[in-house]
Amino acid sequence: MKRKQQIAYNEILSDVAITAVTILMVLLGVADILPVNRFVLFGGGILAPRTAALHQTLSVVVGCVLLFISYRLYKRVRMAYYITVCLLPLSALLHLYDATSRWPLLPVVVIELLMEAVLLLLHRHFTRHADPITLRRGALFALLCVALVLLNTGVGLFVMRHHFHGIATVWDAVYQSLRLFVLMDISGASPKGLRGLIFLRSAVVLYWASLAAAVLFILKPLVYQPIVSARDHARVRELLRKYGYNSLSYVDVEQDKRYYFGQTIEGFIAYVIEADTAVCVGDPICREEDCAVMLLEFRQFCKQNDLSICFCQASEDWLEIYKGMGFGAAKCGEEAAFELASYNIDGPKTAKVRRDVRSAARKGITVEEYRPQLARNAALEQEIWTVSQEWLSQKKSGELSFLLGSVGLDDPLDRRYFLARDHSGQVCAFVVFLPYVDGYYADVTRHRRGTPAGVMESITLTAFDTFRREGVRWGSMGVAPLANTRTDTQSTRVATLLAYVFEHANGFYAFKSLYQYKKKYNPTLWKPHYFIYYPAKFTPQLSYALIKAQNRGGVQDFLFNRLCHLLARLFRVKHR
Repeated sequence: MKRKQQIAYNEILSDVAITAVTILMVLLGVADILPVNRFVLFGGGILAPRTAALHQTLSVVVGCVLLFISYRLYKRVRMAYYITVCLLPLSALLHLYDATSRWPLLPVVVIELLMEAVLLLLHRHFTRHADPITLRRGALFALLCVALVLLNTGVGLFVMRHHFHGIATVWDAVYQSLRLFVLMDISGASPKGLRGLIFLRSAVVLYWASLAAAVLFILKPLVYQPIVSARDHARVRELLRKYGYNSLSYVDVEQDKRYYFGQTIEGFIAYVIEADTAVCVGDPICREEDCAVMLLEFRQFCKQNDLSICFCQASEDWLEIYKGMGFGAAKCGEEAAFELASYNIDGPKTAKVRRDVRSAARKGITVEEYRPQLARNAALEQEIWTVSQEWLSQKKSGELSFLLGSVGLDDPLDRRYFLARDHSGQVCAFVVFLPYVDGYYADVTRHRRGTPAGVMESITLTAFDTFRREGVRWGSMGVAPLANTRTDTQSTRVATLLAYVFEHANGFYAFKSLYQYKKKYNPTLWKPHYFIYYPAKFTPQLSYALIKAQNRGGVQDFLFNRLCHLLARLFRVKHR
């Protein structure tokens, strides 16, 4: 017990120390950027004017970098640690030259050396890998980089206005700073002497450096990462054909996923990171005999990155392997699965399906398959896109992701598209099916407003019949979330909570109606699916991560839109 308390105490001290270092880094970064060229401003010092210009340029660059990576250092990213450890001595050296003429900077040098010592002592705490830069984040970094250099130059021109002709106000300094950035011409600011000339030349160097950094931030997600992503997606697609047993597996090809590839075995795990949790799709993609090794590798990877783990909609087939590896498990729903060779809609349990299909046929509904891999039809794809947009406009929230695929017509890959036309020949609904080993899964289902009953049933049954004739064994309508969770014997506490949500939270998500819709098809069997999590404790943080991973607009969007939907429904009921 004492050893555990000591470890916890050490962890708290480490967190405090790293937080303090991060705060000091931010302050140092601001100090290096805003006090524009101390030698130029105050005169004196031991450096020659041209050397002072280099000093000024390096100070601003170091300050910008410290600001950019401070958050990554706080999040224990190892690359940020390496960069900081290299930059702090350089920053101390730059401040040491300042201190030779202005003694108050000596404490700054001491603080930087102490920060360096603390980081070296805590090097084992920095284990996270850097996140890839998205285009949105790259553009934000680019704008911030340019803005900091513009601010530095503008403040410097105003404070040093007695070194230039025609700069008397803040607006003069701002105008000349922008003009200098656009034209890269120092003659417009009309320096009076050598110090003003040196400042302008250092500003030009900084402008070019900021532009180069901006281009790098923007081009990396546009050029480098797509090349790496295309290579990884090709590898993922190949492995899915071999080991994609979970019906949900093919959503791994969606662009929002990250991949951990096995180091010693063939396979991968697809995941997203939300709330310090690696939320994974389905099961690991590998051979069953390699599953334990894959889980062990991934668990070590997540430990290094200080991440919890949650596999969402994992199958029952590997449940004992998960439990043997120390993972917790809680039933999250049941999958409607159909053995196509024997499945039919005869009998009383599917009477409603038969009735709806016949009704749709009487109204002139026809179903066909569109194979964009064989021949593209731009007009038809435009109709599909229009149906999709109309369907999304009716939803309570934005388009869900993570466990759902996309329409994917920009890159169809192995998707199968089945669509329905009304009596006028217009596309009124479609379903996108995703492949998995021995089967196809009905993933994206969308229809127009006012589409008659029986259309979606007609599409689904036509697709199942097509797959059966091709020799495909299984069809799947996916998991009915939270269905029959009370039967869970793995985690009765979580099962009780999820069952309550299933019964009482249908205003936020149509759990019951989705289950009833799938049940009316009378599936061959219902396959239990599970949340698998590590550490083996289902926490509020885990729930938050699951909601955020599923909803692209974030938890706030999820709650706001569903509350609006509830209020609108109450208002309609009140005024009937």
